[in-house]
Amino acid sequence: MHIEEILANLLKKWKLTFDSEVIECIAKRCLGIPRQACNLALKVRNQVLAHDRLTISKQDAYAVFEREIIDEIGLSQLHVKYLMELYNANGNPKGLRALSGKLGEHDDVLIGTIEPVLMSLNFIDLWPKGRVLTDAGYKHLVSCHLR
Repeated sequence: MHIEEILANLLKKWKLTFDSEVIECIAKRCLGIPRQACNLALKVRNQVLAHDRLTISKQDAYAVFEREIIDEIGLSQLHVKYLMELYNANGNPKGLRALSGKLGEHDDVLIGTIEPVLMSLNFIDLWPKGRVLTDAGYKHLVSCHLR
């Protein structure tokens, strides 16, 4: 089942009305991860219900993305901070412990949730001496976060 189908079924189950643009908007920012899509849909649903409505607009989704600090492709603030640490290393590998210390996160969080996403997007490489930012990661930072 595609992410769009999962989202449509979920929103219908919650008896909300929406159009295809809303589904595309949420799907675009879930990183292809069904659980992430469901979590974003839940936050958008809560946004709508908080305003006593049953119809979701793109503006509702964008309000959630802005509040949650989710970028154009679905990266969270922690993903971006991780990439920025590698960017600031000027091409030098950065070790896991140094990254977890700078970000204030446990190693397991970085290994289990942050790095798999960044690796799947080809934004980071793992080298024997640490992590490095790839050209794709650099381009994303420049186009979306270093303007």
